[in-house]
Amino acid sequence: GTMARAGGHLASSLLLLQQQQQVPQQCRRFLSLSSASASTTATRHALPQQQLQPASLLHRRDSSIWAWLSGSNKEEIKQKQEQVLKERKEIHAELSKGYMSEVKAYAPRKGKLFDAPETLTKTGEAVMFPTVSGRVLSGGEARLPDILRNRVSFVLVGLRAISQPILEDYRKVFTTVFGKHPDCQTVELYVVEGRAYQVFFPFIQRSMRSAPTMTPERQTRVLHYLPSSTEAKALRAPLGIGNSLTAYAYLTDSYGRIRWKVHGPPTRTELDTLLRLTKELLAKKEQKE
Repeated sequence: GTMARAGGHLASSLLLLQQQQQVPQQCRRFLSLSSASASTTATRHALPQQQLQPASLLHRRDSSIWAWLSGSNKEEIKQKQEQVLKERKEIHAELSKGYMSEVKAYAPRKGKLFDAPETLTKTGEAVMFPTVSGRVLSGGEARLPDILRNRVSFVLVGLRAISQPILEDYRKVFTTVFGKHPDCQTVELYVVEGRAYQVFFPFIQRSMRSAPTMTPERQTRVLHYLPSSTEAKALRAPLGIGNSLTAYAYLTDSYGRIRWKVHGPPTRTELDTLLRLTKELLAKKEQKE
């Protein structure tokens, strides 16, 4: 019954289009075959007068049928299907891209390729920390390097969960010595790179908030950044990020310039260097004031 009623409506619409000389030759055979069935169906399933649709709605339906017959909707459907397939391929590529090479590079020393320098980068050679707008774990947004100005900052950057234990080793040492210093701060930046990982961002946030060491005060300096592929490349270059499995850390001066950086698991020498150079930057800040 439903199919018959639909056929009746379709035939009626085509009759109207034929009267307006808008139906192509290939549709008229379908029209002639449908007319007899439509008249029988209309008799069996006649609608009350108050249920008849206005002419404007009928014209809109006719326009939809004409678009369907002309194939434009089919083309749109095809384009959408191609777009979905493209997005799926991109997600698959993000998950598998360079993964095995990163694992191989990570394995020997957990991604550490070389030890950090023992001196600060000269002011004239130092680069500003890249501009990043991140979502603060406690709520709202914050922008780097704006929040780095007027304080000596130790910025911890991680791209995968596997890097968090390494970042924690740096954070504990730094906060033990400078955690209560008014001119020092620790900022944690977690880059959720790739559409496949960004889907799970709400779960990542919830998991981090529930961590025993994630105090309300610490949450105000924990940021998550969800970049596009272009933005991710723009961030990696100035920070020198190669292997996404390991950890990266940056010591910035009161202007937001990167004066020292380290990656991978910290050595005892690197931790000593971090504390010494932080004191050096604080002394320079005090002299300028």
